[in-house]
Amino acid sequence: MEYQQKITPPIDYEAMREDVLFEFGIGATPHNNYIAYTSNGFEPNVKTFKAVTTYPNSTESGILVWENNSDEVVEIAVDPHPHHNGNRAITNGEFSLILEPNTAQALTITKTGTYTYHNERNLSQTGTVVVE
Repeated sequence: MEYQQKITPPIDYEAMREDVLFEFGIGATPHNNYIAYTSNGFEPNVKTFKAVTTYPNSTESGILVWENNSDEVVEIAVDPHPHHNGNRAITNGEFSLILEPNTAQALTITKTGTYTYHNERNLSQTGTVVVE
């Protein structure tokens, strides 16, 4: 029996971002509103950007892209834990947003405010989104 080692090519996160933005309908317009989940938690821990002012074909910066750049599932939930009754704009209106490894999801944030969140599967991993 011959043994073959499976080689996984490196993930092109820039291409993944472009794909998500294209699917979201905003083309390849550059945005810097990414929050990545890695084995170290959320990066950056605090993200500030402006809300969308013209929807849906906005070129403003109110698009938030969650990326899971790890090899584990992340469950992004709004604070406070365990009730999760904070503003759910950053989880697309849901109790939590579940991202499989090496996937991303884009959301439109239209309301200003400070949104705090955590990883439901590791409560020590937290972060804040500030929408101006």
